[in-house]
Amino acid sequence: MFVTTRSDGLVRHRAQAPVTVQAISIAYLRWARHPDFDPFLPVLWDLRGPPLEIALDELVRIPRVTNQITGRLRGGLRTGILVDNAVAEFAADLLARNPAWAADIRVFRKEGDALTWLGAGTGR
Repeated sequence: MFVTTRSDGLVRHRAQAPVTVQAISIAYLRWARHPDFDPFLPVLWDLRGPPLEIALDELVRIPRVTNQITGRLRGGLRTGILVDNAVAEFAADLLARNPAWAADIRVFRKEGDALTWLGAGTGR
């Protein structure tokens, strides 16, 4: 389960329970159906805390869900993935390198670095 918030020109999905493909898909689809949805807002997936429960072969399913909505929107889309351990960093890096993504995705260990790259609060 994720809690999704929007502030300072940023959408943040914060993990509240073990991270699964289903949980990511549900969080993304809920946000996409929200009246304030804007596909051009930068997104931060905060995966710190709860464990990842995603097999490596499941990682390829995640872009399929998100690209159904944003796949036509190339350029300018930014997504940061915030992690706190080596296993999550490895999985997130594999996910970020998938060429199927419509967004520019980067993995971070420090929240400040992620927010700076995403341009949070800068009016970008």
